[in-house]
Amino acid sequence: KITVADSAGNSTAFTHTLTVGAKPTFDLVLKPGVNLISIPGDISGDGANINNMFKGLPVTAVVTFDASLNKAGKNPWLSSTYDAATAAFKGDIAVLAPGKAYFVTASARTIVKLDIASVGTALPPILQVLQGYNAVGFSSIQGTLTTTTTADLDAYLNSIKWSVAYSFDPTPGVGWTVLRPDGSLTNDTRALAGVGYLVYVTQDGTLTP
Repeated sequence: KITVADSAGNSTAFTHTLTVGAKPTFDLVLKPGVNLISIPGDISGDGANINNMFKGLPVTAVVTFDASLNKAGKNPWLSSTYDAATAAFKGDIAVLAPGKAYFVTASARTIVKLDIASVGTALPPILQVLQGYNAVGFSSIQGTLTTTTTADLDAYLNSIKWSVAYSFDPTPGVGWTVLRPDGSLTNDTRALAGVGYLVYVTQDGTLTP
């Protein structure tokens, strides 16, 4: 209820109703099989913990590739698997971080609803990459993120030197897609929010999309 008055003592009052809608979630679709995915932004609260993120969903395993372990001569594959006895994931991965890519295995089609932190409350994503393969995800703090949010792949990876990238779709007959630099920073091959990529980097660098 708002009352407006002037210096002569005249006043009027009126009521204005404001409706606050629920904050939309980012709906990450998982298909049956192994999905190569990424988290497009910082998750609010404890939502990035995989036990919270995949609670009640048909997700059985999460795997990622760590280039630093590979360079050190160690096993670069980190994983966590769902333990039905404890109803929790066990293994190397506890949370999913924006800017990285993960292989997520689902036994059925499902939708993961992600509460992305509001724009302006998160820092720009930074990912250290090493020569060789790196698991790179799409991440952004610009605007409202949806499953149709894209960026030119060359522009997104413009801060690093790379020669080829791969995406993966478990749909029968699709599988791996090969993506290469095309020299243009606009309107060409698109990087897509929610999708992860295996990117071959030709020299160490820092990804700052």
